[in-house]
Amino acid sequence: MREVCPERMFWDELAAALLAEYAAHKPAQRRPCSFGEIEEIWAREILPVLKDFKSMGYGEHAPPPAESLWHLNYAVPERIS
Repeated sequence: MREVCPERMFWDELAAALLAEYAAHKPAQRRPCSFGEIEEIWAREILPVLKDFKSMGYGEHAPPPAESLWHLNYAVPERIS
């Protein structure tokens, strides 16, 4: 049980630090984003780096076969039209 205590303390401290950082940068007022705004954020922030995510690669494995449902989203597009 003693071995768990330092780990728990680490995660508690990290959570507290992240919550404090979030609170410091939290806007005074928030509003929901429209679907269009979400699409713009996706295209600008996420899509350009999506191909670099480790979870989007297959490493040394072959890509899924063409008849596989996984093949549909195998390739990461350069942009969404």
